[in-house]
Amino acid sequence: MKVVGGLGLAGPYRSEQEFKTAWLRKVSTRCYAGSTFFEIENEEKEPGFPDVMRHGITKICEFFEMKVADKNGWFELQKTQPRFYRMHPDLDITIVVWHEGEHKIYYLTAKEVADMVLAKQSLRIRIGDFNG
Repeated sequence: MKVVGGLGLAGPYRSEQEFKTAWLRKVSTRCYAGSTFFEIENEEKEPGFPDVMRHGITKICEFFEMKVADKNGWFELQKTQPRFYRMHPDLDITIVVWHEGEHKIYYLTAKEVADMVLAKQSLRIRIGDFNG
């Protein structure tokens, strides 16, 4: 898990779509200049597929799943997401979580999230659970 700062995002975000739009606007100019981003809405054809794909100048692709956690740090996954992460461990998938209570962004790996879902036996998990 990484805490990401310096993007200038402030929230509040009422939805993952609203957060995704703000995040894309910032990272496309500040963090990933020269990259191309694709918003992907592919749940019907490939259940669990992430929200965003980044194609970098090195021709490597990264994938991002956007989540908004409540003021206590809780966020929820769709049941197809942890399964997709386990089935495709070689894809570079980052779960980007906006923590409404802390006004911070957390980056979690797909493995971290899938392992936590399995450990908690719940699709509703909390950022604080990743700290120890």
